[in-house]
Amino acid sequence: MLKKLLAKLKRLGIRPAVVQDYLGGFPTRPGQQPKITPKFTSAQLVIANAMAVRFRRAYGWAPPPKQGTGSVLVAAGKGIILADPKGKPVTRPGKVLLHPVRRITSSDVRPFVEQNEGNVPHLYGDSRGNVTVGIGHLVPDLGAAQAIALINKFTGVPATPDEVARDFEIARTLGSELASDYEDPTILRLGPGEADRLFEVDFIVHFSAADNFYSMEFLPAPVQIGLFDLAFQRGGPALVAEYVDLGGALRRRDWSRAGREANAKQTPNRNAARQQKFQEALAFDFYFTTAPAKLESLLDHLMKL
Repeated sequence: MLKKLLAKLKRLGIRPAVVQDYLGGFPTRPGQQPKITPKFTSAQLVIANAMAVRFRRAYGWAPPPKQGTGSVLVAAGKGIILADPKGKPVTRPGKVLLHPVRRITSSDVRPFVEQNEGNVPHLYGDSRGNVTVGIGHLVPDLGAAQAIALINKFTGVPATPDEVARDFEIARTLGSELASDYEDPTILRLGPGEADRLFEVDFIVHFSAADNFYSMEFLPAPVQIGLFDLAFQRGGPALVAEYVDLGGALRRRDWSRAGREANAKQTPNRNAARQQKFQEALAFDFYFTTAPAKLESLLDHLMKL
């Protein structure tokens, strides 16, 4: 088995000294535990990094946790753990309890998006001249506006088609980038619960766009939120056309670089908030990103290459 492993490591181009440090930590007799030493751990990381370089589309690796000697190599749909958080070697799948990734829900992402978009009860024109309402909900045309539950702010009764047409035209032509400038000229407001309903609709659309750009189930929750917010702001086509480097950073699990790449023009405050979200993924808990049943040791995985 060691001869096979040596051949695999040579194939990866690992230096002989690193190979020696790695093999030196393995048992020399049945039942003996691996020797978790700084040299062994450093060699593991070098191997993980070499795998990430050689198989760039499939793998990325995270640095070792601040506590313990472990580290994680993440593949598409699988995590390859070298040691658990306490430094105990993991030799079989599922022997360490991790935090499986779950896809974010609308309640996870709404506070962050609402912080960036606001929650405006009347129609207004956004910074790009689009008619908008609620939590950044795009109203592309008069027909879409008439499908929204709006009420007259003076009478409290449902809006008439003429009233909707009037407010839509104001929002389309006033020309201000400040939502507050549309408060007095407009006479309609969102009905009870309508902002919530519209956000749920938007969540489905923009989550799908983010998920098509990069599968969300392989990303820590803060990164999912940041990517969703970018999809919400820019739209799916813009993600694909303009954010190639962001996709690369996500594949490498380079959260700092991904945060820097997830920028949109003329929104420095929102970019900074999004970057901070990506930075949260550097915390220890987010290294462990897949279900225990899908894990295997680095040794097991190397032998499959």
